[in-house]
Amino acid sequence: MSRNNRVRAGVTAALIAAGIGTAAVTGTGTASAADIVRTSTGFSVWLTHGETVAAARSGLANYLNTSGIADRVAGHVESDSRYYPTRHHVPGRQGVYINARYQQVVDEAAAHPNGRIGILVTPPGTSKTVVIAQYWR
Repeated sequence: MSRNNRVRAGVTAALIAAGIGTAAVTGTGTASAADIVRTSTGFSVWLTHGETVAAARSGLANYLNTSGIADRVAGHVESDSRYYPTRHHVPGRQGVYINARYQQVVDEAAAHPNGRIGILVTPPGTSKTVVIAQYWR
């Protein structure tokens, strides 16, 4: 298994287990509540609010900032996120960056009454293997 595939599998398993597993054990949700959606570029798993809260409490999103993993993960924040105004470009690197750790992105989504996170897994060969996305309305 390539390094990229190991990262994809590890990140996906950790976050899904954190959200769904912890929510089921604590009674804040059920394992079948997460939405799994096939996309044209892979698949996504959208945690319920209860699962998002459980994922935030677990702290497992901190794993995404470790060396060798952080460069394979991206984050998407809502336009009214406290981290949205920190968006900036880094000379010589593609993409837009924010001043936040992935755990903070998950924590912020969990703090909103209907906040959720989505874990989007992309196909091999893409620059960002996993995208953590916030959603609330």
